[in-house]
Order: sequence, then C-alpha cells, then structure tokens
Amino acid sequence: MNKSSVLKDALCRTAIIHQSHSLKAFLSASFLEKRIDGFDNKGWEKCHELIAHDELSTECLFSSRVENRHFNLQRIDGILKRGLFPASYVAMKNWLEHSSIEAIFSFYEKQAIEGNEYLLHTVSILLAFKKLWPNLNEQQIPYAIERFTEFVTSTYYNKNHIEYPKKTELITQDISVEQAILKAVTQPGFWGHNLICLSWLLECEDSVSTEFKQRVLKFIIEQSDWNFPDVDDVINQEVFEQLVGSNDQSKFHEKVKILIYNSTRNIHQITLASALVHLWERVDCLKTKENLYKICCYFSIET
Repeated sequence: MNKSSVLKDALCRTAIIHQSHSLKAFLSASFLEKRIDGFDNKGWEKCHELIAHDELSTECLFSSRVENRHFNLQRIDGILKRGLFPASYVAMKNWLEHSSIEAIFSFYEKQAIEGNEYLLHTVSILLAFKKLWPNLNEQQIPYAIERFTEFVTSTYYNKNHIEYPKKTELITQDISVEQAILKAVTQPGFWGHNLICLSWLLECEDSVSTEFKQRVLKFIIEQSDWNFPDVDDVINQEVFEQLVGSNDQSKFHEKVKILIYNSTRNIHQITLASALVHLWERVDCLKTKENLYKICCYFSIET
C-alpha cells in the first residue's frame, strides 16, 4: 500500500458514526511522511489499516447512477439543508456549476463559526477538504464531491448540535494561539480533538479570515474548560501525572511511532500523531513540549 493507493481508497470511504475522517487521515499521513524516519510504505499501510478499521468502503460513484437534473440555487440549498439523498449528490454538482469550490468552502466556514461544536469537526474536516482539493485530479474530484456532500449535509444546517456546560465561568479575553495551546495541552479532549483542531487551524491560517481564526481559537479555549459527562473526553489525571515528559525531539518521535504503530484502535492515532508533531514544531516552551510528549504517551496506552 503506497500513498496514491491510500488516497484512492480514502476517497471511497464513508462515515460509520458521523463524519468521515479518511481524507483527513490521508493528509495527516502525508505530513508525517516528511517528518518521521522510516514512515514510507509501513506508514501508509498503517494509515490504510486505521482508515479501514473506522470507515465503510464503497465501490461505486453514487452520482453516476442517479438521474441528472439541473436545480436552481434555492432548490440546491433546500436539498442539501434537508440532507436528501441521493439528490444531494446532484445538488452539490449543480452548485459547483454555478459557483467555485472556494465560494462553497467560504459558505460553510461561516456556518462553522456560528457556534462551538463538540469535537470541532465542523472546522478540522472542512479545512482538510480545503487543503486537499487543489491537489486532486479530474478523476478524483467526483469522489471528493460525494464525500464533501456527505460531510456538509450531516454536519451543518444546525444538525446534531452538541455542546457541554463550562466547569467555570471562563472569561476568554486572551484569545491567542499561545493561550489556545496552553489550554489544549491541559485538556486535549477526546482523542486530542482540541489539539487536532488547533493544528488544522494553524496549518490553514493563511487561507481563512481573521474572524474565523479568532472564533475557532475561542472555541478551543472554551472546550478545554467544558464539563464532560463521559470519562473518555477527559484526561485521567492520575494516570497522566505518572507519565514522565521530555523535550527531546528524537525521543518524542519514537513515542509518536508507538502511537501510530503499536495498536489499531482508532483512526485518530494518525490524526493526533500529526497534530502533536505539528504543534511540537510550532512551540518553543519546553514545558509545553513535555506535555505534548506526555499526551502522546497517554493516548498510546491501550485500555
């Protein structure tokens, strides 16, 4: 299994739980390939294994088997808003005939910052599509359109909204990258989602508005203070405090390899690994690096 075959497979994977992470996992592996020694085909095999573990494979282009219609913009919006399938596939293709993909991304970016959404897939997966799209060829685009259609219809339009109460009345006056990193390493969230979203925001910060960036930073800071009822959403402090941190990069990369390779539990093994490496490179604070190291060790523990 190599990079191109993983992308081909990822474009044909759909979500089982809520949103598909296959393409985000592919991009995460692409990032790690350049930074982790010996990633090569072994890394791509593992990426494929994790994707296959969590996502459903399809063997057809659904829209090619659906009657082609030409809807106006009002009908397109109504179909996508209601998540009508298979009409939504046709509607998204029609929309792309009326508008550019950049304008469509902008439309959903506005929705993404309307409210703070649990796990912030509203942000990270959207940014992954935005980053991937320019690198797709004509044969890949139709599959990407279908995966994007499935993502937006299940994610936006005020669907499936989840948020939790704050533990304290948090005053987020200091909305900055530094504050977001500080809060996210204290409370990474379920499989490190606060760190994953922050990494994607920083990766794509030049392609989003200042308002979008500031709003997402605020969301991350707030989610780090949410009162979660599920223990899987919160670091077990007793276990975490027993871990020993390090700011040595070579040791850190070895721990990242353990996170990626030593088990097949969750697709976030690859997306979190990428986020941890990216943020490690971004920060200068040794204490923060030590916490990133400990977080990597924590999520490597099989429970």
